[in-house]
Amino acid sequence: MPPTSGSSTPAGPVVDSAASSTLPLTHVPPPAPVPRYRRYLNAAIAWFRGPVPPVDIAFKPLFPGIQAWPSQTFQRMLKRRTAQVAALVVYLLVWLALFIVVVHYSRFADSVEGVAPMHLWCGASLWYDSQL
Repeated sequence: MPPTSGSSTPAGPVVDSAASSTLPLTHVPPPAPVPRYRRYLNAAIAWFRGPVPPVDIAFKPLFPGIQAWPSQTFQRMLKRRTAQVAALVVYLLVWLALFIVVVHYSRFADSVEGVAPMHLWCGASLWYDSQL
């Protein structure tokens, strides 16, 4: 039926006023992918900075008296700083002397019964090649 002059339907194509006021859609390319090493680096940096907000971690020892005893004894016996440093130097010298003795005797060990000592080097093997 043809439209009449008193009819409420428009004679032309229907245009939505809300749709015509928006801008035409343009193609927006997706962001460039981030290289894998950069993602790992960003994750490591975020881990290194820690949580936001910072969290204070309080450790509660299992046996506080037993775990604090060596430190308290050391500080009670050696009250001056110079005495503590001297004790540390003596401890390190004794450790170094023991280390040198152990390395010396392990390097020149000839006391293995029935087996000749074998010095290992980068190309040595503990098993002989049966194809030779």
